[in-house]
Amino acid sequence: MTEEALASSVRNKLAKAKEFLLVAGVAHDQAFDAATSLAVSAAVNASDAILLIEVGTYPTGGQHMHALTLLREAGYGRAARHLGACLGLKNKAQYAVSACTRGNADAAVSHATRIVDAAARLADERGF
Repeated sequence: MTEEALASSVRNKLAKAKEFLLVAGVAHDQAFDAATSLAVSAAVNASDAILLIEVGTYPTGGQHMHALTLLREAGYGRAARHLGACLGLKNKAQYAVSACTRGNADAAVSHATRIVDAAARLADERGF
């Protein structure tokens, strides 16, 4: 990937993460499944941005669990923990018969906020 393509990809992933997080915050008080699902998407896109910056690639095709390993290997254990917490709620929010609770939404938005903030700081520090 060229430097220009890498920079564009980082910016786009980070913009998606921020957008998903923004809407998760709006949905948070009334639509727990939607807020949780959007927070998961925010966390995934933020982790993709971190991995693009640090290793030049990210897992594709729904291989989100592999991102946990890559984040840890790149020295981002906290980001991996936040992503893992969000991924742990993905099935409940998107596929399960049972609904997410306010506590699930609170947790997902909180964890997503931390990884999105970390990705934004890293992108800023590295000039993306």
